[in-house]
Amino acid sequence: MPSRQTITLGGTLLVGLLLFCGCLTSPETAPPAAPEPEPEPTFVQVSADSLDSAGHLVPAEPSVVSAKIDGSVGGELHNGRFSLQVPKGAWEGTLTVTMTVPNPTVMRCDLTIDKPDQNHFKQPVVLCGMCNNVVSANSADGMVFVCLNDMTGKWSPVAGSTTNANTGLVSASLQHFSQYGVAQGKAGW
Repeated sequence: MPSRQTITLGGTLLVGLLLFCGCLTSPETAPPAAPEPEPEPTFVQVSADSLDSAGHLVPAEPSVVSAKIDGSVGGELHNGRFSLQVPKGAWEGTLTVTMTVPNPTVMRCDLTIDKPDQNHFKQPVVLCGMCNNVVSANSADGMVFVCLNDMTGKWSPVAGSTTNANTGLVSASLQHFSQYGVAQGKAGW
C-alpha cells in the first residue's frame, strides 16, 4: 500500500505537470496568430469598349504578352491599356519580359522576367496605364500606381507615380517587376 507521502508527492507532480502544460497553451505563451491579410486596393475600373495604349480596341479577354528585350538596347511591350518602356542600359543581356492582364476592365497587371535574380534594374523602366473611360472613379485626378510587395503581401503606392488628368494616362518609374495596379489615391487602397 502506497504511503501518504508517496500519494502527496504524486499528486503534487500531477498538478504541477497540468499547470505546466496549461501554461504552454496560455495566450501569453501561445505562438502569435498569423496577421490578417490586408485587403487589396480598389483598382480603377474602365469601360470594356475603349482604346488601348496603342490606339487599338481593348481585348475582351485576359491576355498575356511576352517579348525578348535586350537591356543594352531597350524596348517596349504593350498589353491592352498598359505599356512598358525599357530604356537603354536598364539591364545586361536579353530577358524575356511578360505582362499579364487578368481582366481588361480592371487596371491591374503582373510584370515578370525569365531570370528573377535579375529583377532589379540599373535604369528604371516606365509603366504606363491608359485610364480613359473610367467607370469606377469620378476623374483621373489622384490616380496612382500601387505595387504588391511580394515579401509582406502589402500594397503600397509607387513613389513618383504621375497622372495626366486630361488624358487619363498614369505612369510610374519601376526598379523591379511585380504586380501593379492603378488605384484612386489613398482612398482606393
